Amino acid sequence: MDLSILKTMCAIHSPSGNEVAMKEFLLDYIKKESKNWKHKPKVIHGKGFQDNIMLVFGKPRTAIFAHTDSIGFTVRYGKQLVKIGGPRIEKGYELVGSDSKGKCEATLNVVKDTMEYKAKRSFDTGTELVFKANWREDKDYVQCCYMDNRLGCYNALKVAETF
Repeated sequence: MDLSILKTMCAIHSPSGNEVAMKEFLLDYIKKESKNWKHKPKVIHGKGFQDNIMLVFGKPRTAIFAHTDSIGFTVRYGKQLVKIGGPRIEKGYELVGSDSKGKCEATLNVVKDTMEYKAKRSFDTGTELVFKANWREDKDYVQCCYMDNRLGCYNALKVAETF
C-alpha cells in the first residue's frame, strides 16, 4: 500500500484556525487526481467555507467527515506558549513552525506551571508551533503525530477514488 500521500499530509503545518496549507494541498491533489477517479465530484470551497472542502458525488445519502487541523501552541510574549487545542505537555517534544524570520524549530520546555520553548532564536509573538512529524513505518504499523486527522482525510480521498 502506497502511504506517501498520508506521509506528506502528516508533515503539513495546519494548526487549528489556520488550516490553509492543508486545504491548498488537498485542493491541488483533488484537481490532479480526480481526472482518474470513476466519477468526478463537484468541489465546494471558498467564501463562507473557511478552510473546509466538500466533495459532492451525485445525490449523496452518505457523508464522510474528516478534519485537517493540528494541535500545538501559539508563542506568547517571551518564550511562553499557549495551547492550541489539547496537546499533551511533555518536556522535550520537538516543535516546528515559521515566522517573519523563517523556519522555527524548538523543543517544548516546562518550568513550574509555565510552558515555553527552547530554541536558538526568539520567535515572533503569535507564531504557531505544532509537533514535528516523526513518521515511523514497518511491515505492521505506521505511526506519526496527527494520524487521527490525516488518516480521516486519506480515507476520504481513497473512497472518492472508487465511487
